[in-house]
Amino acid sequence: MKVISTINEIKDLLTERKKEGKKIGFVPTMGYLHEGHLKLMEECKKVSDLVVVSIFVNPAQFNDIQDYQKYPRNTERDLKLCEELNIDIVFLPSVEEIYPEGPISTLKMRIPHLMDKLCGSHRHGHFEGVIMVIGRLFHVIQPNVAFFGKKDYQQYLIVKEFVKELMFPIEIIGVDTVRESSGLAKSSRNARLNSEELEAATLIYRSLKIAEEYCRKKATTIEELTQVIQEVLLTSPLIRVEYISILNARDLMEIFELKEEIFIGIAVYVGEVRLIDNHIFKV
Repeated sequence: MKVISTINEIKDLLTERKKEGKKIGFVPTMGYLHEGHLKLMEECKKVSDLVVVSIFVNPAQFNDIQDYQKYPRNTERDLKLCEELNIDIVFLPSVEEIYPEGPISTLKMRIPHLMDKLCGSHRHGHFEGVIMVIGRLFHVIQPNVAFFGKKDYQQYLIVKEFVKELMFPIEIIGVDTVRESSGLAKSSRNARLNSEELEAATLIYRSLKIAEEYCRKKATTIEELTQVIQEVLLTSPLIRVEYISILNARDLMEIFELKEEIFIGIAVYVGEVRLIDNHIFKV
């Protein structure tokens, strides 16, 4: 496994591999790797000749500097996990390498119909920072295929649209959320939860599954289903709800009745830690 920290070095290496006809697969991460990340890498290995994993905590997508500073990091552990999985290349750049002029750019890229809701309406500038770093990483790595987790479903759709609009010759593949036995979605942020908060966080997925059962058993409205989810979440005093949104699963557009394939997205604070999850099902 090669660990590379500069753009010039990785571009030179990947240019040679592409000349050899290698198919390049890419998994961008912010580190503190868990089973969800490893699943992305395993799926990437199935279709790629050479797998590149980036580890970079992107300051441009944090609208709260304290959240950026508190984001968990353990590079030594991350590299060990990548080595155990026989990853070919880990790209480990500094902030200065990715943002030589600083992480605040005068260029603001937006995809309004996907960004003006859910996390986009609560974390201003977040997705602009996501597509900024993804665009830069794509230019550097120039992968044939890239993998993203569907726990961040809004991000997954935004990246797909971004690639389509800018005509990147990259296939974007989404991978289903990996969960704990309790149903809690695997997340690097889970490491910041204490035992009581971890128990409370299991209500997130439980509320989503109860909503699906409720929806299948009786005719209901979006408002009633939202109320059911909120009541489940608020059985714990440790949970504060940021949003509960029920939308069209294909494009995250607003819906007025529960039919076809729906998306339920949730963001909550468990203690001081912000967690998101979602569930997609057909009615």
